[in-house]
Parts: sequence; C-alpha cells; structure tokens
Amino acid sequence: MINLPYAFAMLFILVCVFLLAYSTREKKHRVGIKPAGALLLGMILFYMQGASILLLIPGIILFYFLGDFYGTRIGMYVSVVCIAFLLIASNYSPAWFVAQAAALGLLAGTGFRHTHKHRNDVKRETNRDLLQIFFGILLIALFFSQKLQLAETVALVFTVLGYLVANYVILSGNDALSNILKGLERNHTALGEGAQMLAIGTLVVIATLHAAVYIILVFIALYIGDSIATIVGINLNGTKLSYNKNKSVLGTFAYFGSVALISYPLIGWLGLLVGFVAAAAESISTPVDDNLFVAMILVFLMLL
Repeated sequence: MINLPYAFAMLFILVCVFLLAYSTREKKHRVGIKPAGALLLGMILFYMQGASILLLIPGIILFYFLGDFYGTRIGMYVSVVCIAFLLIASNYSPAWFVAQAAALGLLAGTGFRHTHKHRNDVKRETNRDLLQIFFGILLIALFFSQKLQLAETVALVFTVLGYLVANYVILSGNDALSNILKGLERNHTALGEGAQMLAIGTLVVIATLHAAVYIILVFIALYIGDSIATIVGINLNGTKLSYNKNKSVLGTFAYFGSVALISYPLIGWLGLLVGFVAAAAESISTPVDDNLFVAMILVFLMLL
C-alpha cells in the first residue's frame, strides 16, 4: 500500500528541485543561501517538535519560491502548487505546523524590509485601509465560528490566493480587477509590497499561537487597529510623534483605543495592555515593515 504522506512529500521535493534549477538558470545567481537558512530553522523546529520533516522541507522551499518569484508568470504556477500543498499537508499535520513552513519559506524568499508609506493620496489610502478592515473582519469571524484547524487552513489558503491574484494583476493589462487593485496601491511602491508583509505577519501569528482567542487579538491589531490609525492619521493629521515624524499622535491614540475597545469583550481590562503594546510597536520606526513587526511583538506578548 502506498504511503501517502511519503509519496506526497516526494512529489513536492521533485517540484522544488525543478524550481531550484529553473531559478538558477533564469536568474544567473546563487540562490541557495537564503533557502538554506530557512531549512536550518526548519530542522531546528523538527527536532524540537518531532513533526514530519517530509512535509516541512518541501513546504519551506515551495514558499521560498512563492516569495522569490513574486510578480512573475511562474509565480502564478507556484501559487497554485502552494495551495495544493496547504490543502493536502493540513490533512497530515496541524495547520499551525504547515503555517510554520509557509512563514519560514516566505521570510527567506521575501526578506525583511521596510515599506515606505507615501500618504499623498488620502482617498486611495483610506480605501486601502477600509479593504484591510473588511478582510480583518472576515478573518476574525472565521476564527470565531469555525474549529481552529479548519479556520487556520482556510486562512492559509486565502493568503496564498492573495499571492495568486497579485501576480495576475502585476502581469495583466487593464482589465477591471487589475484597475481596481492598482488603484488601491500606494504611489512609488511595488504592487502588493505592504500586503506581502501583512500576509507573512498573518502566517507568523497562525504558526506560533495555538488558541483562537490569541490569534483573534493579534488580528484585531493588525487588520483593524492599524487601519483605523492610518485613516485617522491621514485625514486629521495633527501633531507628529517626537520620536517618529511619520506617525501622528492622533493616529497612535486611535490605534490604542480601537484595539483596547474591541479586545475588552474578549479579555477584559487586559485589552488595554494589548492596545498599548500594539500602538507602541506600530509607532516605532524599524527596518522591518510595521505589519510584520507588530505581529512579532504581539506574538511574543501572547506567548508570555
């Protein structure tokens, strides 16, 4: 009888070998250093948790290529393969473990970076943030209403679908969907640059927090608090923070207040602490994009 997890892993390893060969041939540079680092982290996780290495390694490599081939035609095919990986691997491992492979791979393929926010178009930025709030509400409702394994799997699939759509928009012409999404992007930034960091931050949250209420708390900050802060900051302007002239006092207070208020029904007065830490982390200027940095800080807080 065929060992399905083993056969499945072997199939994806073959796909990874093909992608590695393709990348080397097309890009004419060494591509082994970053995925090797991700694999090392994966091995550490394997020895710590005893998870299936046959699923972890191909997952990390596949998601490395998802980040590395972002914005290219082959990136669309990699997105489809990654969705298949998520759906099948989640049948053999906890979804949070599959998310670890995805997060490690994307971090290696995309890399840490800071997205510079050019807020010269108030309407465009406001529309972006309203869309982010909408997706945040959907995610929160998903984790409220479904069992954790199913909710995490659905969230992972929709995250990769986002990569598939972004690759399509980058490569497409002037169809209706492309024009709408391009009209939401900030000026002077690559399409989906900030969304990539938000996607990785989402994966980090799912990969490390194993209780729905903790995941929901971080999503409240990432998707709702951050968006409300930006909307308030760009529309009301006002005094800038003394330590970060790109952030306003009103926006920071809006971040704190919205996260604390929405978190209160879940954890009571501890919502004040979550709101304060999230707002403080978002207000600091770091080399890492806000979405990823805040996610990592809040994950650390939840683990404590």
